[in-house]
Amino acid sequence: NQILFRIQDIEKVYRQDLFTQNQLLKLSKHIIEAHKDTMLNVLDAYNVKQSDLIRGVICPNCSYAPMQRINGKWRCRKCGYVSIHAHLAAFNDYYLLMGHFATNSKMRDFLRITSVDVTRYLLQKANFSYFGTTRGRTYELFLTKLPGGGVTSE
Repeated sequence: NQILFRIQDIEKVYRQDLFTQNQLLKLSKHIIEAHKDTMLNVLDAYNVKQSDLIRGVICPNCSYAPMQRINGKWRCRKCGYVSIHAHLAAFNDYYLLMGHFATNSKMRDFLRITSVDVTRYLLQKANFSYFGTTRGRTYELFLTKLPGGGVTSE
């Protein structure tokens, strides 16, 4: 909350510009281009194997997995909870655990879905960009907002 005052104090002490406006623009462009997201490999960091992960869409109501996809909705076999967005938390889980990129096949395995078409629909509906065609298509994931304002699974 004091940063504005601190900047004003620094501006009073250092009145001479060290860089031209053009140099500052070039420097800012270089910093932006050099910025790389560092993604911690959570599985390696905690010595967890992919085979140890709970796969499938997890019920946001009772945490049971996997939910079943029936008529375009996710239905929990344990508590009966129904959701149309339950898969979004699973997309976030995949992103955080497995990485930024997913193929239809890998996402089907993670979500425990058998249908290529349903998986493609869900990935495209989430507005993930992709490259490649048909069997070689890879989706670039990002954290999605969940209904209720969260961005991670419960």
